[in-house]
Amino acid sequence: MGSDSSFSVVKSSLYSGVTVPGDVMASYWKLAVARKDSGLMALIASHSDTPVDLYDKILARPEIAVRASFLSRVDLPRKKFEELILGEERSSVLAQVVSQSNTSFSKKINGFFIKFLGEKPTKVLAEALLKSDNVSEDCHFEALRALVKLPNTDVSTELFVERLASVVKAEEKSLKLLSECSSSFGEQVAATLLSSHDISNKVRVVALDKSLGKWAMGNSNDSNISPTVVRFSLLGLLRNEGLSDEIIDLVDHYANTGSNNIVVSAIKNTDYLNYKNKVSTLKDFVSNCENAVTDDDVMSVLGSGFEKSGLEILYRKDGISATTRCAVVTAYASVDEDNCYKFLKSLGGISDEIALAFYSIAPHFTREDGFSLFSDKFEGIKLCFKLEGDPNREVSFFNHWVLLESAVLGAEVGDPLFGEIPWSFVEEISSDGWRWGSGEGRDVAVKVFDSLVRMQGEEFIDDKSWEGFLVLAEGFKGTIKELLYTCKVI
Repeated sequence: MGSDSSFSVVKSSLYSGVTVPGDVMASYWKLAVARKDSGLMALIASHSDTPVDLYDKILARPEIAVRASFLSRVDLPRKKFEELILGEERSSVLAQVVSQSNTSFSKKINGFFIKFLGEKPTKVLAEALLKSDNVSEDCHFEALRALVKLPNTDVSTELFVERLASVVKAEEKSLKLLSECSSSFGEQVAATLLSSHDISNKVRVVALDKSLGKWAMGNSNDSNISPTVVRFSLLGLLRNEGLSDEIIDLVDHYANTGSNNIVVSAIKNTDYLNYKNKVSTLKDFVSNCENAVTDDDVMSVLGSGFEKSGLEILYRKDGISATTRCAVVTAYASVDEDNCYKFLKSLGGISDEIALAFYSIAPHFTREDGFSLFSDKFEGIKLCFKLEGDPNREVSFFNHWVLLESAVLGAEVGDPLFGEIPWSFVEEISSDGWRWGSGEGRDVAVKVFDSLVRMQGEEFIDDKSWEGFLVLAEGFKGTIKELLYTCKVI
């Protein structure tokens, strides 16, 4: 079996899935050892047919890959596996077990790795766990806990930001992680947390202390901290709404009393004082919203600033007119259409007038949500037609094809809705031949034509009037129904 061809046969038999007798496996092991082939030894170590009397010889090998392959076996007795994992002296072996394990195997061993990290935290194992997509979120969390305490950690920013995303959902976990940030990497993690929208002000205060505070006061583990890092950390923090006075005061404190001139300068260059004034202005705006009573009060406040909680207060005011309420919605959607939409959906049963005020600012939602803010989809489409068909409007807000497609495909031929379609829509869409050429475009075209013929019959337009239809139709600004009536009269 010394030839290369014989050696290939050995490997092929191990990969084939065919049962290999114990004595044959033992001979394979001798061959692998004689040739110092760690790949073959690892293959034998992981094979389910490997006899028990080879286990000690396998575990005695110094090669990391051999031991890791043995520990990755799914058929090891649980007690034996626990004994080997927790007794493993080389974290590089465990790191390789993590890297080559699949999801189902990882589910069985998550608890062992968490226990190992708690007793013997090592950089190589923690980094391997952090990089693995197969281990649990708890494993990722424990890996982060280990890394923020250990020196010389180098994990890609994208990776640890991704793993932090699951941690920040729980305030308790965030605070626990921050309490252990005693390394340079820990300071970077703390700074990264500052820009998250999901953490509380309580967590932000601790994160400030562990990152910006240490850098400004000269107590950092990283003496070469970049001013750019400081600047982006603070800008990330200031992007968040509703920061407490305590946070702004802390930043103010670092800027005025810090001992690291480079960091202090970086803080001041973020223009955080303007943000402090902005926060104060927003508070005044919310206070004015609370005090507004009449329509005039509300319209006056709308011109003084925007903050979603204040706008929601204005919307809920009793006694204000529908026109004023629409103005509030328009203002809200102009600055934050996503949250405005969520707010209106949460109210339930809003008027069609309010719904139209929102859609006129964020028309793309009609395609995304199917006109769901309206009490009835087709009544809502009619309102959109009227708004978009207004000859006095210089700017088109809606996608005419989306409106036309939504109306036609959902209605039966002869539905009164067809009469409400602005003729200019049909002209516009038909000028783009591809719109009508295939698929749903063809279906839309057929339905529009069939309904047009039916409406012509209902309006008792004679053949002569019908012949003049296209002459009148060119450039006509009204609806299809109005066009037919004009043909009839003329």
